[in-house]
Amino acid sequence: MQNQNRKTIVSLLVVQIAITLLYSFALIEVLLFSYNQEGWIGLQSNLLDYLPHLVVLICSLWPQAALIFKHKLHSQDGEIMPMLFTFSAMQASLIVVDAVEAMGYIFVYPEALLVIQRFSLLGTAALFLLSSLRYYGFSSSNIGMYTFLFLAVSLLISAMVPFSSYHGRMSTMTPGDEMCVQLVVIVLDAVAIITFIMTAVKDKTSLNVKRSIAFIMMGISIYLAYFNHIYTAATSIVLALPATVILVLNAGDSL
Repeated sequence: MQNQNRKTIVSLLVVQIAITLLYSFALIEVLLFSYNQEGWIGLQSNLLDYLPHLVVLICSLWPQAALIFKHKLHSQDGEIMPMLFTFSAMQASLIVVDAVEAMGYIFVYPEALLVIQRFSLLGTAALFLLSSLRYYGFSSSNIGMYTFLFLAVSLLISAMVPFSSYHGRMSTMTPGDEMCVQLVVIVLDAVAIITFIMTAVKDKTSLNVKRSIAFIMMGISIYLAYFNHIYTAATSIVLALPATVILVLNAGDSL
């Protein structure tokens, strides 16, 4: 069982590393294309759009690596955190639209891309909520079943929300275009944050408080990462860095 869990976490970590490398390559292509087309203004705009994603991607690698090296694969962190960060890494698919324009060819169907984008946002929010419930005393005996249920519902919503307005062209998710998905994500994140706060109030041990604060900061950072505004981008980066440090230092420690 220990070896199986280790293989799962290592596999998810490898997937995240691959996504990070592909995202970095796509980001370079997009920045070069925007600079050639619009100069520094275009470059700055795309850097603002996509740099927070890269920071979140890099930051999410370290807590999982810490779990592996600390041999804490059956801890509370080891049960949910790898899957949570893998889904947050899938939000890197938001760069595909600009990457398609920069590279000059379509390598994914627009409708499939939208489902992936929605699933990454909803799946991340759902696992964020599941993480908060786990720390609030949620039983771990059926954690696999609950994870499957949360993700299955997220996938169902992702596929059911209409995307006829995007038919035949590439597009990306924006808060205005995907109000239904955004509303669900906001509700899930809000409930998770409230639950983490309640957890910290209920159990005021240093480790529990730090872990709750770290997850709240990381959750907000992940959500803000795709808003193309200087303040949300800066906030996302500022929150991701200390959250990563806390999660790495406390990865797998017992409550």
